[in-house]
Amino acid sequence: MPKVSVIIPTYNSANYLPEAIESVLAQTYKDFEIIVINDGSTDNTKEIVAPYLDRIIYSEVPNGGPAKARNRAIRESSGEYVAFLDADDIWYPDKLDRQITVLSGNQNYSLVHSDASYTRTYSSQESRTWFNLKKRVKTGWVFSELLSENFILVPSVIIKRDCLERVGLFDEDLKCWEGYDLWLRIAFEHQIGLVNTPLFFRRIHESNLFYSDPLYEVLGLITIMKKWDNQALKLTEVDRKTINQRLKLGYNRMGAYYLTQGQSAKARQALKNSFARGFSLNCVAGLGLSMLPPFTIQYILKAKRRLNLILYKTEGV
Repeated sequence: MPKVSVIIPTYNSANYLPEAIESVLAQTYKDFEIIVINDGSTDNTKEIVAPYLDRIIYSEVPNGGPAKARNRAIRESSGEYVAFLDADDIWYPDKLDRQITVLSGNQNYSLVHSDASYTRTYSSQESRTWFNLKKRVKTGWVFSELLSENFILVPSVIIKRDCLERVGLFDEDLKCWEGYDLWLRIAFEHQIGLVNTPLFFRRIHESNLFYSDPLYEVLGLITIMKKWDNQALKLTEVDRKTINQRLKLGYNRMGAYYLTQGQSAKARQALKNSFARGFSLNCVAGLGLSMLPPFTIQYILKAKRRLNLILYKTEGV
């Protein structure tokens, strides 16, 4: 039985997939199995993986999203630890080695993650990293910090299988932030460790909905915060306030998005949900805008963007 099961879901990522697989095969730590799960791809993924079939476990499933694909692969896997890699990302050669060392050295940790290089062009030496973008990253009992801000990326993670069996797998109803949802469930009951250096390269490209569609991100975040809001009695007052604030800001962002799209009724409902979480001048202004005719809203928003551009240029003088 392999020590680590490496799970790679892929959907129309044939152009990137070989680099992902090769980065696992190049690991200095060798006691692993690779499970590639084809999530209903319509490109030439099947032909791309053909040369690797003697070194990987390959499955095809109807398209159901990354959470469902990862769960299927987890059930097919057999390792004591489970690690994840997205088909368009690349592990650095010592990733598993360094994380297994941390897990072996601290039995209290059920999950270990790492920093990541974070850019559009691959390099093993990047000054811009994921943790540079985060306010606080710590180890141990991190639920409250994680509730305030997600600092764990799916391809950075290695988890003990018995931890997954205890807290459950990815929520298949989520189309976004399914990793964040799982990390929160783990952090609520288990301690988390990290390797505070980039151990993989995260590729940024336009086909990733998380970066290209702002509503996609906000809807996922609101869904997860509402889950914990429904369990408020189990949480501290500080954590309840964090959830309330994140929902307030999330609904505000949703309302602002719908205003830019000319969907006044949806904007108004989102902003009312935000206002129910606490007073905000931005929310009041948005509610006022939502009562105006659509062409007037667009005129005001364009004028605001022009003003912001003028102020930005002035500050740069």
